[in-house]
Amino acid sequence: MKIKELFTAYTKDSFRQFETVFWAIVFPSLFFIFFVSIFENAFNQENDFNLKAGIYYEKPLTGINKMTFESVFNAEGIPFHFSEYTDKEKGIEDVKKKDIDIFIVFPENFDKLNLKNFDRLNLKFISDKLNVNIDNLQIYTNYTTDSQYAYKIFKSITDEINIAIKNKGELKENFRLEYIGTQEKEFRYRDYLFPSILLMGILTISFFNIPIGMAENIEKGIIKRFSVTPLRGSDFFMGFMLSNLLVVVLSIIVLYFEGYLLKIEPVVYSFKFLSFLFYSIIVCVSFGLLIASFFKKINTAAVFGQIAYQMTIFLSGFYFDTKATPWIIRWYVYFNPVTYMVDGMRNIINGNSVGLQNLIVPAIWLVVSLTVFSFSFKRVMHYEK
Repeated sequence: MKIKELFTAYTKDSFRQFETVFWAIVFPSLFFIFFVSIFENAFNQENDFNLKAGIYYEKPLTGINKMTFESVFNAEGIPFHFSEYTDKEKGIEDVKKKDIDIFIVFPENFDKLNLKNFDRLNLKFISDKLNVNIDNLQIYTNYTTDSQYAYKIFKSITDEINIAIKNKGELKENFRLEYIGTQEKEFRYRDYLFPSILLMGILTISFFNIPIGMAENIEKGIIKRFSVTPLRGSDFFMGFMLSNLLVVVLSIIVLYFEGYLLKIEPVVYSFKFLSFLFYSIIVCVSFGLLIASFFKKINTAAVFGQIAYQMTIFLSGFYFDTKATPWIIRWYVYFNPVTYMVDGMRNIINGNSVGLQNLIVPAIWLVVSLTVFSFSFKRVMHYEK
């Protein structure tokens, strides 16, 4: 009964404070919508690498030349949007203004080219039949990255044409196609981000609400007053922790409702995912107890919590891959238990199994945190002066 009354009192006090509701419940849900809205299209645009190329013929191509290059320009998978120009100077001007990435001019006598001798872009083309010089292709680019990519890609296309022509059709398609491995699910940033936002709400309670709440009760003398009443320290502790766990649950419920509206992968409702989420909650809450064991002042608890929180979420692969980080900070990525928790959740969403490291590393942190807190419990509860 005492625990229930304390739980009710602390819960009411928590929800009277705007920052508790906003940072633990409202902010993660807003952050989720914001990031999905901005970044999902950027991650899912597979075919949006579209370079703009202009073409100008000093004389229209005919015969095999026409068929060869038109088939290339109209082929699927070519990252170019080709536009034919009737004015050479207009094409050159558009390259200067960056309206197009590359401008290709086919010379007047290019149609006399015997494609067997079509070697490189910057060399003379020699027709062995007519024994006349074929003018170079004129290619205009600017100094932008896209323009340089366009030139390299177009050059690789001409190289492929050379190889195909020199083979003279002798390479037969006499082979058997076999797919190996497993087909991966289509990547959706919302599925990638969902575990991060869940842990974000949990860590907010763990790094701020729990240690700062404990420090506040110590500074205001609330715990000391409890020590001279029939209430036990364990009653206070249970009431305080349950009120914070309620905020965690509410944060998760709001995010799950949001995930339902955004059609997150249904596996997040599975027993396997929910079990791992529950395990992650226990581990994360233990971090708050560990911080509370060392910091008894509100300011010091808040400063350390902020530093630890930022390092934890940004160096655990929450929003981007951290494998390419410099070694001077990568040690924290592997040392950080949240790295393994978010990775475990993503493994479940992707249909993979949870690795042993996803369980063991957080478990080590859990044992260490609870052990340290158990030894300092009385001191934290201000029983010892």
